[in-house]
Amino acid sequence: MKRIEAHRSRVSFRIPDRFGGIVSTLEDNPEVRRPPSILLPRPWRPGEVLALPPGEAAHARARRLRPGAEVAVTDGAGARARALVVECGPRAVSVRVLESGQARPDPIRYGLCVPPLRLPRLSWLVEKATELGAHRVLVVRSTLAQGGRAAAAAAAAQRLRRVAEAAAKQCGRSTVPEISAAVDFENALALSASHRIALDPGGDSFPQELAAGEAVLWVGPEGGFRAEEAERIRSSGWKLASLGPRLLRAETAAVAAAVLACAAFDRALRGADNTKPPSTEGRADGF
Repeated sequence: MKRIEAHRSRVSFRIPDRFGGIVSTLEDNPEVRRPPSILLPRPWRPGEVLALPPGEAAHARARRLRPGAEVAVTDGAGARARALVVECGPRAVSVRVLESGQARPDPIRYGLCVPPLRLPRLSWLVEKATELGAHRVLVVRSTLAQGGRAAAAAAAAQRLRRVAEAAAKQCGRSTVPEISAAVDFENALALSASHRIALDPGGDSFPQELAAGEAVLWVGPEGGFRAEEAERIRSSGWKLASLGPRLLRAETAAVAAAVLACAAFDRALRGADNTKPPSTEGRADGF
């Protein structure tokens, strides 16, 4: 178990070492909350007054922002700005940009390949993947994936992107993950990354460390990959990894794999000294 540590604007609390990571929360400590986030396309420049589009204006009114309140503006692709609310009324909401810059590059990059699930569960998965720092989420068709759910996921692509945008704003991210809602098995198989890990009950233990690079984590459909699919995945250079003996829902497995991957990346970044708490230096989403 690791002691509670405060790092700048985050609070890290203890979780069992067998899960291999540190979970951060902002909402448990109001003193370290960040300013509300606003999603706006660029360009924007210091001194410029920007009118918020209808969706973001509604978000600002829901947050009961008042003139003079500070907000964080992002374009969803890594650019950030500090701004002050100029007007927040029923007809218009506007902000004045104070300073702008680029978020620090995130040393932890990974994507999730997930099966088509019922939309409420898939939306929950996209939300949690965004909170956990995923850079892309791909919904992959496979033999045991239900065709109707695959079609529903494809039709709901815009909805899933809105879920990701809302989650990114909630947790203060400067980047919104890419959402691909209809990916064929063959295209998923050919994905390129430094670490390609497919979850399978017969696989090895999940890696304790992941060297710098990008990872792709593939969660199969409920019921698992067919034997021939698992063999094709293995022969294509993917590592098969197990999350242990318990039977998990697909969305639970995706979140567990994301946490383990973040911890494995962080452990490699920190080197052999596992007593040091993870630093926020160099992490994304700050000036």
